[in-house]
Amino acid sequence: MRIKKRQPDCGAISRRSIKNDFRRVQTYPEREKRPQIENPPEINAERRVLFVGENSGYYKLRSFIVGKLVRLVQKSSVGGWVCEFVHDDDRKAINHAAGWSDNKKQYLLDCVKFK
Repeated sequence: MRIKKRQPDCGAISRRSIKNDFRRVQTYPEREKRPQIENPPEINAERRVLFVGENSGYYKLRSFIVGKLVRLVQKSSVGGWVCEFVHDDDRKAINHAAGWSDNKKQYLLDCVKFK
């Protein structure tokens, strides 16, 4: 005696699949938001540069800026900070690499994160 294998009901499987697609998904609570910096850096504060963004004018010179200690001179009206390097050697290195005069002391750092 031969036993026939039962064919799956493709219509029922398809309907069940569509029903599962439209079932409400369980929502999870949002991740805790990072605390925002409440107090912006003060003028004449010394900060270390952690990151230079791709849209910054100094992106090509980021190796001379990241990790360096800068003094924040003033907040710029166009965004960013006007800064001075705390150590003269850092200032001379970036001026030499960019081909600028050694007299340049202030830099408009935009798209920069400080520590």
